[in-house]
Amino acid sequence: MEEQATELKKYFDISETKTRVTKLKQTFKDYVGLTLDKEQLKSLLKKALEVLPQDLSMIKIQDSMAHLYGRPLTEQVLNETAWRLAGNTEMLRRGETITQDVSVRKAGWCAVQVTYCRPYLRNPKSKDKKQRGCILTCFILCGHAAGLTIDKFMSLKHLRYLATDLGFTPPFKNMPFRDERELFGMRFGVLCAPDLARDNKPSFKEVCVTSAMQKWNKDIIKRRFRDNFNCPLGKTSEQLPCFRCWRGTESCLASVHVKDFESGFCEYCGKESVFDPLSVGHAVDKCVNCQRHEDTTGAYLFRSFTENVDGNGPTE
Repeated sequence: MEEQATELKKYFDISETKTRVTKLKQTFKDYVGLTLDKEQLKSLLKKALEVLPQDLSMIKIQDSMAHLYGRPLTEQVLNETAWRLAGNTEMLRRGETITQDVSVRKAGWCAVQVTYCRPYLRNPKSKDKKQRGCILTCFILCGHAAGLTIDKFMSLKHLRYLATDLGFTPPFKNMPFRDERELFGMRFGVLCAPDLARDNKPSFKEVCVTSAMQKWNKDIIKRRFRDNFNCPLGKTSEQLPCFRCWRGTESCLASVHVKDFESGFCEYCGKESVFDPLSVGHAVDKCVNCQRHEDTTGAYLFRSFTENVDGNGPTE
């Protein structure tokens, strides 16, 4: 573990990584839509070298960008490349090449940030394996798998245990962990291992939280408990906990989801309700409450009405 802790300090330069990513993406934007020939790849490499630390091996950076040759460059490909280069300067400094398969081939610590929380009941029909928890969608900020987004189920028991490390107070104090959705925005470290990889994406079992990560998390938690933060709706955390609010981060810094919820008619409960544009149920007109009920009970919901056989529209 001591060796892993040493690696941890080297990889978790989140602030520097994000600064480099911004500069690399700015550099790469003129190449979106191109299919790189050798001269264009050399030009792109030269621009990348101007952004990255000057003590890195040009050969290793060149090898790490070789996969871009001869392929159409989409924004996604260039975005992943920017994160992979910016988040792995220590590996490059040690003379390692950042290949496309490094995320599943190599073991190591990565820093992640939770970008979506989906409360979930796993194996709902099994008495022995049924487990209440949450599917966390995590973006990998730095480390050998930087730039990838992964989903990870964590049990509610595990999340409660992890909560105090993340920055929440014990249940009897002023800022306790109350709902799985409060994990949104949190940062922590994960130890990825090749034997855990699935569908060509890394996964993890071990988790840690550095002091810098805990400070980041506590700042978010304080906002949600209205510590030196004013709710845009003028509500206290008791009147309207953030995990019950319709506002997203696009309109409130304390939110537990990205997009503002949208109003509409739910075809499952038959009521006017709100919808999460990023929810898996949004495409089938399933409101936030119905989606959560289905996810946390395992009960499959049916629409509250059916189409008339003569095509005249819905009927009760």
